[in-house]
Amino acid sequence: MLGSSGAGEEPPPGAEPHADRHIPVLVNRVDELLAPAIEAATADGATDVVLVDATLGMAGHTLALLAAHPRLRVVGIDRDPQALAIAAERIATDGLAGLQEFAGNATGLFYTTDEAHEGSTAFLEKRPPEYTKYPRRP
Repeated sequence: MLGSSGAGEEPPPGAEPHADRHIPVLVNRVDELLAPAIEAATADGATDVVLVDATLGMAGHTLALLAAHPRLRVVGIDRDPQALAIAAERIATDGLAGLQEFAGNATGLFYTTDEAHEGSTAFLEKRPPEYTKYPRRP
């Protein structure tokens, strides 16, 4: 675990602000909440434990979690291509492995589907979308 949460704490390694633009908040509290599950899952040496950071941003929380839990792998998702570039640079600079980029451009794949078009058209026409013609996949 990273340690206890608290105001005025120094950020843990890997969570330093990027060019004084971003300070991740509640990093220690996030670790307090996730550490028991991560530690239990990796206790037997498992290396296939994956955390999805759906708000990767500049990777402050991800860097701290990867530093604290070396067996953890992270899938980072963010819509902002600039934030993804900064996150990738910060992770590479810190020499941490484990981040798989699943960027906003991957999210864009959905927006090109007929199902997405139906949803946006229905919204603009102020009607319920008709999704029954699109198969649900697991």
